[in-house]
Amino acid sequence: LFEVDGNGRFLACHVGDPSRLLVPPETLLGKTLDAVLPADAVAAGRAAIDEARRTGRSTGQQYRLEMADGPRWFELSVAREPAATLPDDAPGVPRFIVLARDITERAQAESALRYNEALLRGLFELCPVGIALTDFATGAFIDVNEAVLAPLGYSRDELLGMTYFDITPEEYHAGDPRYLELLATDGRYGPYEKENIKKDGSRFPVLLSGTMVADLDGRKLIWSIVEDITERKAAEAQILRQAHYDELTGLPNRRLFQERLQGALERARRGRHIGAVAMLDLDDFKT
Repeated sequence: LFEVDGNGRFLACHVGDPSRLLVPPETLLGKTLDAVLPADAVAAGRAAIDEARRTGRSTGQQYRLEMADGPRWFELSVAREPAATLPDDAPGVPRFIVLARDITERAQAESALRYNEALLRGLFELCPVGIALTDFATGAFIDVNEAVLAPLGYSRDELLGMTYFDITPEEYHAGDPRYLELLATDGRYGPYEKENIKKDGSRFPVLLSGTMVADLDGRKLIWSIVEDITERKAAEAQILRQAHYDELTGLPNRRLFQERLQGALERARRGRHIGAVAMLDLDDFKT
């Protein structure tokens, strides 16, 4: 706790632990901020005094000092002394009570939080799989990464003005309540396969899974993983085609014939029908 005049000159000093000061308390008296503090601390102190001179008080100015035990952060609260309490030998010269609080632990925690937020944001933006944050009640998009935007063709601003239902074909809406119920009861959903609608109106397949979270106001939100499975679906279709069609001619192969024949026999058996198989020789192309 310090008393200073309008020029930033130390008039009194009250400290329980002198090690919290940059210099011994007795060396402060009569000196100005500029004479004992580094530039950034002087700037914070003078800004606080100037604000208190205008408004009567100031809070929130912070500065860092390199102390013997490492860097420490401090926050200033400054109040202008009432004119009635000023000494008679200094009429018209304002004085200020300055409280410097050690906020090192809080500052370090805030710094660590900012670092973690920046780290997670970087991972969020660079993740090759889509990640979306939506409002549970409305489906409105709150945040998305580039992997969500790219296949849809929307800009970030465009998509953040839309809802989950705007990019979901109507035939999938009937199944959505089931997954919303899972979120409400289990706190998570998926994997769930559906299609998304691009900006140009075309569709592409996605695989969704997600979890329920709440913001600081208690609002329910959904973090969803949105995986574009277009290539996977194409590969599956190609594998299925290769299993049932001849690569050279593109004609159905023996396996597909046997599967179709087995299916026909099963239907005939269930329906008590009679079936027949005919073989046609096309240009002597046979085995």
